[in-house]
This record gives sequence, structure tokens and C-alpha cells, in this order.
Amino acid sequence: MTHIKGVNGLRAFAVVLVIVQHYIVSYIYREDSAIGAIGVTVFFVISGFLITSILVKEKQDSSRTVSDKMIRFYARRAVRIFPVYYAVLAIGAYSGIYWFSEISNWWHILYATNFYMFINGHGAGYTSHFWSLDVEEQFYMLWPILIFITPQKHLIKLFVLSMLVAFVTAATRPIFGYNNLSAYVFPFSHFDSLGAGALLSMLAGKESFKKHFEVKPYMLVIGLVMTLATCIIRDTHKGSTGLEAAAFVMNISAILTSCMTIKYMIENQSSKIVSVLEGRLLSGLGAISYGLYLFHVLVPELFTTTQFSPRNPQSWTTMLVYLGTSLLLSTLSWHLFEKPILSTKTKFEWLLRKLLLQPSQPKSIV
Repeated sequence: MTHIKGVNGLRAFAVVLVIVQHYIVSYIYREDSAIGAIGVTVFFVISGFLITSILVKEKQDSSRTVSDKMIRFYARRAVRIFPVYYAVLAIGAYSGIYWFSEISNWWHILYATNFYMFINGHGAGYTSHFWSLDVEEQFYMLWPILIFITPQKHLIKLFVLSMLVAFVTAATRPIFGYNNLSAYVFPFSHFDSLGAGALLSMLAGKESFKKHFEVKPYMLVIGLVMTLATCIIRDTHKGSTGLEAAAFVMNISAILTSCMTIKYMIENQSSKIVSVLEGRLLSGLGAISYGLYLFHVLVPELFTTTQFSPRNPQSWTTMLVYLGTSLLLSTLSWHLFEKPILSTKTKFEWLLRKLLLQPSQPKSIV
């Protein structure tokens, strides 16, 4: 797929929202907020768009078998996602760090932390944020199969249907008695944002869509303001009858604004907005966003035996230490660990294809 300038900057914006929730709202002010949920929604829209773009292009390639295409997709996803994730789990398991003693490590190993939270109706301590990584992985496991078995002419219907599944999941929560957290971490609950990104990937290349749905910068501003405004309303009116309505509008607004931003970037690669998103700071932050998301909630526990212990009263100085450490770890992880491994994706893909597709040769009998 052609590189789209500005995507890493959009990732940076998303991870900043998550950091603001965990490091400022939750840690400094000891309050709950939905601002991190906006960041997660942006991540999901980006994933739905990029992954679907890759898979649809693969689907249209008639020179290779479906098995070969699946191997290529899963090999490249595995090389990008698994190494640093399982390295963190291994460090936690063998060092005895408190992070991973709150629930069984098997939930994390199997990418099922979100199902632990779904079943029990509460978080998983320091590793609760793994839920969104699990939803992404569950999406990766299911989505290629759905795309490859669905006829090309029905793909748009598939993406719309996936979005409807999310709305049905949310609407039926009271019937099944699940609390808000259980419903939120359930994978199908986020098929609205993932499906919207997927739908955009199909529509973005159509001339009629470009012509009739032109995105202007002021529309992005309005979408951002509406998203943040409904977030503030949701945060400041806890327990009110309009809380769920505010959360619903916030989610829809975040999805639409994310889609509009991606569409605008595609069609205006030389614009000032894209230049800002593609700047060294935001682009660099976006490049390390996976590691930053993975590490940042775990970092405070590293300081338990120091003056910056999370057990001490919260302070801005301590928060900045956590932030600096998270940025440092994420940067080192990207340059020294993730990026070098990512450069082996072609070799890993070749090895996996050789192991799974190449028939074994019978041994000659002498």
C-alpha cells in the first residue's frame, strides 16, 4: 500500500490522549475520564483502514493462493506485534514484578486479558490496558478470513454489517446484564470504529466519494471540538440520565472525525495539516506509539522502591519521571529491538511459507 503521510502523526495524537488520561487525569487528579477512549477509537479506525487496505489489495492479487496471502499477512503482523509484547511478559514473569501477579499470565499470553475483564466485570490492574491490544489481535485473526471468503462486490456490505454488530452489542448490554466495562472490552463493541476504517479504505479510492464528500479543515476542527466537548460532558455528569447518550455521541464523533482526517490526509498530502502531522516530533512519537502504549502503565511500578514510588502522594515531578522513562524505553525499544526485528519480516515470511506450504520431499531409499 502507498505510504500515507500523516498517519504516524495521527497515531501520536491518539497515544497522547491515552497518556493524558493515565498520567494526568487518573494519576494527578485521581479522576476517571473518557479522553483515553477517544485515543483508542482513533487507533482502531487507523487499524481498520490500514489492515483492510492491505487485505483487499491481497485479495485482488490473482497470482497467489489464499493460503499464501494469509501466511504473508500473519507473518508480517506477528513480526510487528509479538516480539516486544512477549518480551515484556517474559520480563514480568521471571522478575516477579507486581505488574503480572494480579491475574494469571496466561490471560496475557493468549491475548485474552479483555475476556478476563469481560467475565469478571473489573480491570486487571496494571495490565488492564492490554485489553485494546487483545481486541486488535482478535480483529487480525478474524478479519482476513472474512475478507477472503466474501465476494469483492459484497465487501462494503460486510463492513457496514460489522459496524451494525457493534451497535447491536451495545444495545443488548442491558438485556444480558453486563456492566459498562464488560461491554466496553468485548471485541465486537469496537467493530464500529474498526469497520468504519475498513469502509473508508474501500470508499477512499472512488471518484464519486471524493467529489461528493470533500473534507475541509474547518470540518476537522468542528469534529474535534464536538468529540472533546461530549467527552467533557460525559466526565462531568457521571450518574446523570444523559451519560450514555453523551458517550454514544462522543464515540460516533471520534469515529467520524478520525475518518474525515484520514480522508483529508489522503487527498491533501501537501497540506499544512499533513506537514504538521508528518513533522519530526509527531511522526517520531507515532513510530514509537505501540511501545509507548504498552509500557506507560507499567513504568510507575519500576519506581516502587524509590522516592518516585506510585505509593507516594502524586506529584507533577513524579509524573514527568514516569513520562520521561516511558518515552526513553519506547524509543530504545523501537530502535534497538522492534525496528531490527521488523526488518526480518521478509525472511520470517519466507520461513513460514516454507514450513507450511512447501510439501516435504520423500527420502530416497538406497
